[in-house]
Amino acid sequence: MTKKIERREFLKKLGVGAGTLSAAPLMNASTLGNSVPAEIAPRQQETDWQEIDRAHEEKVQMFLANVGTDELFWNNKMAYTMDGDVKVFEITCSNIMWATEEGNERPAFAYNGTVPGPEMSRDGNRRTERI
Repeated sequence: MTKKIERREFLKKLGVGAGTLSAAPLMNASTLGNSVPAEIAPRQQETDWQEIDRAHEEKVQMFLANVGTDELFWNNKMAYTMDGDVKVFEITCSNIMWATEEGNERPAFAYNGTVPGPEMSRDGNRRTERI
């Protein structure tokens, strides 16, 4: 018959106390020194800043090349109604998946169905109401 060992007794025999176990998740490979084998220690990925810079420049140029080409993006004026001398804008907000480029969809908030939302304009001191 096998003798059953209680958990605390087992940990005592291993030389591991409760404090060590609770602190273990807080430690990372750098605080453990050489006690963690290199093949399982987390590695910091090297970042090629020139590649990041090139990719950013490419996106900026794509944006600038398309300025003014999409009427819904560049000239989207919000419709309004008049209530006496007050301009009334009706605004809705919804969660959508927005294709920032082909094959690259991101969650976004759409205002009146578009990202970016439509432009609200106001005439001088005229009162406006947003609902």
